[in-house]
Amino acid sequence: MKDIINRKSLAQAYAASLETRLAMARWSGRPEAMPQAAWRRQRQVELEQWLVHGGFAGAAAPSETKTAANGRRSLASQRDSDEEYKFTQLRIRDAAA
Repeated sequence: MKDIINRKSLAQAYAASLETRLAMARWSGRPEAMPQAAWRRQRQVELEQWLVHGGFAGAAAPSETKTAANGRRSLASQRDSDEEYKFTQLRIRDAAA
């Protein structure tokens, strides 16, 4: 009798064994066995270097941002503010009456 190998069941068995091995490595406290261990180590080294260089305080000063509103004053004039104040007072009086 010839053994027939089913590729799908073989792939499922391998996938299950891989997940099992990763879970066992995680639960046994061996984080270096995890696939992302090298990535995490590299990010940790980069974070430590960034902190040594001052973190946010050591970042280069932001360049001057040019915007259309740079240097402009508020578009609302004082007269508009006075009119809005008067309108608000009128609404308060109407609501109280």
